Amino acid sequence: MDNDTVLLLRRLQQRLVEEGHRVQGEMMGKVSERISASADIDLALERLYSLQGWDAIALRLMWYAKRARAGGNGIRRDSLLDFQVEELHGLLMSAPDATSRDDPPVRQSGGNVLTGEVFEALHHFNTALEELKRSAFEGERFQGMREGLVDSALTNAGRLHRVSSASGNETLAQFAATFSLFLRYVIERDLFDDVRVAHLIDNASQSLQGLLESQGTEDYGALLQTIDMLQNPETLLE
Repeated sequence: MDNDTVLLLRRLQQRLVEEGHRVQGEMMGKVSERISASADIDLALERLYSLQGWDAIALRLMWYAKRARAGGNGIRRDSLLDFQVEELHGLLMSAPDATSRDDPPVRQSGGNVLTGEVFEALHHFNTALEELKRSAFEGERFQGMREGLVDSALTNAGRLHRVSSASGNETLAQFAATFSLFLRYVIERDLFDDVRVAHLIDNASQSLQGLLESQGTEDYGALLQTIDMLQNPETLLE
């Protein structure tokens, strides 16, 4: 996992540099160098957590390490790393001072009202879930989920997390992150033929419908319940 953490950070650094975010790329390079030189990666991540502005990224890296040790990432390792780069990129670029030197400040929108970009990302994500559900059933008979459609849902969840974080919609960002981790759990354990997964996805999709119809002005209670339910998939599926 030590090697994966360093590889992940270097991929993120490369993406930042390619996008022209020179300062952020340099910072990420320094972080990866410190972690690669550390004999204790857990201690290195704890130190990163203590630095102002790096707590969210450090927590996410700790979570990746914990899940990898618990179940391993042998299956679909490259796609998981790609998603992790996407998620960390979203966290970094939505930090308060992330764009203060290389780019114009990102306009933040308060509360949970859906901005145009967030609404679009939410719509695409929910469409991906609907397509995944439809393909999983033939009439009333469950025939398993298609791996490619699970990948599509994961990609759309990552985009939703990125734009909702940037817009200040913390509840929706938390939902997208939790659902992404749930889908990764499904992928890692090859649970495409588990009907319980399909029902959990259906439940999540239903909790999004009211938000889409109300432009985000409805209460987020159903979404918060879904987050609580999906945070520990092992208790639901094992």
